[in-house]
Amino acid sequence: MVESRHEEWPQRSWAMAIAGALVGLAIDTLTRNHGSSDALRTAIASALLTGGISLAFTIGRDRIAQSGAFAALAAILVGGTVYLNGGPDGWGDGEGWRLVCAILTVVIAAPLFQGWCDAGQPRPPRLSALAYPQVHDRAWMNVLLWFACWAFAGIVFLLGHLLAELFALIGINLLREMMSKSWFALMLGGGSFGAASGLFRDREAILVTLQTVVRRVLSVLGPVLGFGLVVFLFALLFTGLDALWDATRATTPILLSCVIAAVILANAAIGDSPEDEAKIAIIRWGTVALCISMLPLAVIAAISTGLRVSQYGLTPDRLWAIVFDGVALAFGAAYLATLVRKRMGWWASIRPVNLWLVAGLSALVFVLATPLVNFGAWSAASQVRQLQSGAVSVKKFDWAAMKFDFGSPGVHALQMLAKSGKTTEIRAAAAKALKLENRYEAKADQRAIVEAEGLSSRIIVKPVAVALPEPLLQRLARNNACERTSTCVVIYTVGASEAIMVGKSCDNCSVMVEHLVREPKTQGWYGDYDRPPEMAAAKAAAAAAQPVGAKAETAALKAGKVEIRSITRRQVYVDGKEVGAPFE
Repeated sequence: MVESRHEEWPQRSWAMAIAGALVGLAIDTLTRNHGSSDALRTAIASALLTGGISLAFTIGRDRIAQSGAFAALAAILVGGTVYLNGGPDGWGDGEGWRLVCAILTVVIAAPLFQGWCDAGQPRPPRLSALAYPQVHDRAWMNVLLWFACWAFAGIVFLLGHLLAELFALIGINLLREMMSKSWFALMLGGGSFGAASGLFRDREAILVTLQTVVRRVLSVLGPVLGFGLVVFLFALLFTGLDALWDATRATTPILLSCVIAAVILANAAIGDSPEDEAKIAIIRWGTVALCISMLPLAVIAAISTGLRVSQYGLTPDRLWAIVFDGVALAFGAAYLATLVRKRMGWWASIRPVNLWLVAGLSALVFVLATPLVNFGAWSAASQVRQLQSGAVSVKKFDWAAMKFDFGSPGVHALQMLAKSGKTTEIRAAAAKALKLENRYEAKADQRAIVEAEGLSSRIIVKPVAVALPEPLLQRLARNNACERTSTCVVIYTVGASEAIMVGKSCDNCSVMVEHLVREPKTQGWYGDYDRPPEMAAAKAAAAAAQPVGAKAETAALKAGKVEIRSITRRQVYVDGKEVGAPFE
């Protein structure tokens, strides 16, 4: 490991503390009473936060102007991304990933910039001329500095609350009241984070030692994951890929997470130079296993994504999955090709390859953070083709996603379908979708419609097996009643205005009972907790007995008007034992 240049600069801690406090105050002023709905205010706040953190991590005595320029560019990128996306409250599906890409661009570019500054270059050199040890060490140190600064800020908050409670014991509540104010909390958090960045950077030897310890610990975990992944891939030869699709819908995220972990653990062992490499044989062979596993895992993840796209068309989430698959394939192919070409000498060759991969990833996420790539438009066009061709029925088509998740291209597609859809049913459904106002209610309704189709086959209807009305099935599906893994009985007779659902989601779970009633006007079904006010009031009035006045009650007792009556109630019984509360 190359020792980082030590540049003690006490004034930096004070300057960063003051700057952090001012940034915190500015963020509170911008966002107070506005939340995240105002795109301009949120963008400015995001830019200030990004620029402040970037400056704290990169500024040095001999590079104030360069660090200021880098922080300004980082602030413009992140703030501009937020502003162009609009307020976060109105973000569509996948638009949050655009912000993630902007942040990743800054995170990846920071160690490259710091490596250039550490090398003392008068102008940006070619990528191949960058010193890998400096870039590698800066990347690890930035991660550790991030967690160390937040740990310091957390300790400051704990001390602040402790002092506030101490003074409150003698009747002085000023500090307690200030700690509860958002402007003070943000100033304290920003100031302590900025001060910590300066303090730790003045003592970089601590971070160097901590980095060594962390990487050594992670390198020991490499063989565990590496050999485990090899065994997993070997097992797939016998189970086949179908087992992956049957087990979970999260196949792609799980596999990609394994690839990311493999890259991190492999580089923890590889180090930044021959002197920094892990020397233990099992760790070295563990990195070989990690390297061999990356590409097959990435290929399987790509196949999983491709199957989803071929079945259901493009969506922003699936397009982002395609991007992540591509990145994983690039890393897996590069690592495996280097291993095959260099064999046991591949560690020295993979270091410059890492620089090119990281630089390419930085350029990619920068492009994805800009409006040059519009996944919403691609997704809307794909979904419209699926609908117009008949590959997806009007009933199963995700109208809520078109309205809320694909941005303005989705709304424009709905307007087009409402005017010139292929069938009358499509035009009517598109016109109805344009009137949707609540994202979550609309998506819940859409899921209920889709789930209701397969729900009837999992339900036992008593006392006579009859077909349940479609609105009742949708109501059961919407509340996740009668899920795929549960046992479910519905007590219902044809034409009745009530139904009782009795379910058990697992062997050790309690039996659930829900009393559903039908609203006469809308024919909608409601449970105990979502009934309209007039229906809830009617039930309460019917269930409650007329109260007896206190004086009349006392007089009745004195007169001996006390009796025992047998009452009849309606209660669900399972195997002769009552379950749930009486509903009448």
